[in-house]
Amino acid sequence: MHPILALFIINLVSVVLKFISVQGTNSTSVFIDMLNDVGDVVGLGLLLLGLGFEKRRGGIMYPFGRRRALYVMGLLSIMIFSGLIFAVAIYKTMSVLLEPVALLVKPYSIYFFAVAFVVNVLGLMILISNMRKKESDPALTGGIIDSISDTSGSALALGTLISKIIILDIIGSLVLSGVILISAITVGYRYFQVLIG
Repeated sequence: MHPILALFIINLVSVVLKFISVQGTNSTSVFIDMLNDVGDVVGLGLLLLGLGFEKRRGGIMYPFGRRRALYVMGLLSIMIFSGLIFAVAIYKTMSVLLEPVALLVKPYSIYFFAVAFVVNVLGLMILISNMRKKESDPALTGGIIDSISDTSGSALALGTLISKIIILDIIGSLVLSGVILISAITVGYRYFQVLIG
């Protein structure tokens, strides 16, 4: 299995688990962490589509093939999508800063988020293992950076759920907003690497 496909599946499972977790808490950092995983799923899905087009041959109309068109469209759409997610994250963070409320956390929220965190750590371990085998793959390099930032952000959000400390939620929200920005940049960089060959 291609490591990008494995990362896509892991992020998809993580989104589902974090969505269930969000239903049991009003933590902003947990919500933003779920948004980050949604952005990763979209970006990795587009990258997988591009890898599928990579095998198609060119024709008379497109002598160099069509694979780069998907990456151009993917680069534009992930920039717009990540920008929207980043704006929502900043809006939610500002609302918590202006009007902090007590954190409400149901036990199932912690359990589902903890499982999602373990899934994220598993994804990081898979990428590190594949990186040792294929050192020159630019998709893996960007994936490692993205996975490290995702795992760190998820650890912070999980700490917020467990401790129920509002200041940790605010700090986590700010850090996770930065993680979303970093994720958008790394996905864009992966597309750029593919486009320039």
